[in-house]
Amino acid sequence: MRLAIVCGTYPPEGGGGIETYTRDLAEGLVALGHEVVVLSRTAREERIEELAGVTVRRYRMRELPKGERFLPGLRWSMFLAGEIDRIHRETPLTAVEFPNWEGVGYWYARRPAARRLPVFTRLHTPFLETLELKPHLRRQPGSRFTCWLERHAVLAADHLICSTRGHTRMMAECYRFDPATVRILPLGAALPTAAEVAAIPPRDPAAPVRVLYVSRLEARKGALTLLDAVPGVLSDVAGVEFLIAGKDRPEAPGGQLFADYFRTAYGCFADQVKFLGFVPDDELRRLYQTCDIFAVPSNYESFGLVFLEAMSWGKPVVGCRAGGMPEVIAEGETGFLVEPGDVPGLGQCLARLCRDADLRARLGQAARRRACTLFDRSRMAAGMAALVAETGGR
Repeated sequence: MRLAIVCGTYPPEGGGGIETYTRDLAEGLVALGHEVVVLSRTAREERIEELAGVTVRRYRMRELPKGERFLPGLRWSMFLAGEIDRIHRETPLTAVEFPNWEGVGYWYARRPAARRLPVFTRLHTPFLETLELKPHLRRQPGSRFTCWLERHAVLAADHLICSTRGHTRMMAECYRFDPATVRILPLGAALPTAAEVAAIPPRDPAAPVRVLYVSRLEARKGALTLLDAVPGVLSDVAGVEFLIAGKDRPEAPGGQLFADYFRTAYGCFADQVKFLGFVPDDELRRLYQTCDIFAVPSNYESFGLVFLEAMSWGKPVVGCRAGGMPEVIAEGETGFLVEPGDVPGLGQCLARLCRDADLRARLGQAARRRACTLFDRSRMAAGMAALVAETGGR
């Protein structure tokens, strides 16, 4: 099989959820003996690279000179269609996978099936969900067009893939298609080995209990919910510190950065909450290894790769009952779930975990087992390869 996969910015240039998924799927397929060509954007020079056996083609963004404000992404979608044709002529491809995000697959998938490769579209969080949190953008013509482009790209695909049943239901309602037509293929990641987990130095019992947040600091990721819960936890439990890793955004009350909001509202706790900003992969790995609890109370996640990453290191996780998170986090077994925006509920869960080292160890061990059993990237790649073979590409 020779598969083309389209994504935004391929690592190491980009590290978002879609980009991380694409890398893990591509490398997983290569490990199984398949060939993968990735088409991605770059802000630097255009080039072709071989990374871990994956052919990565990086292109500068194509835009309509005077129409991008009204028809964002259309020129880029057209360009990608042409590039896929050219690559296929040089060395035949079996199929192509697009993300639903920004409707990048629209121009290619809209063609009659006889004039293109089979199209598989993976359903990630849609642009429409982002607009729910930024209603001022809904009035912009470009936003409406992006929603239209995404929906029609999804409806034109031959096969739809989704990581969770919860997200499938939301997308089916959003784009008005039959959820029974969607194949559920959970995400997977390159998990640390048992030896790597065992090699983590034991935590000093006298050290503060460390709660880690890894994500962009924005309203959708529940950053405000977490920060508002912090003072209650720190007041109730001695010896706790919070590490906040991720790029800060001015989406806190009053248009502030979240770090500034916390220091203004809860300045007396500032020494126990460290805002780390964006951290590179090596540092992120160390943070996962050395934390005691992982918490990202997102308002919505289609899956939640960050939970899987923390679980793979044997950490208990706290998320929300929304989207796909309940299918990743086993309530009371690998961590806890709260309602989106529930500050008291989140604080209670975190305080309980901070107080009970035995509970943290038990949940963390179960989290590691669940990650290895259900969410290894080889399992994800094998599922994708089987789907392409099963459908004959159609």
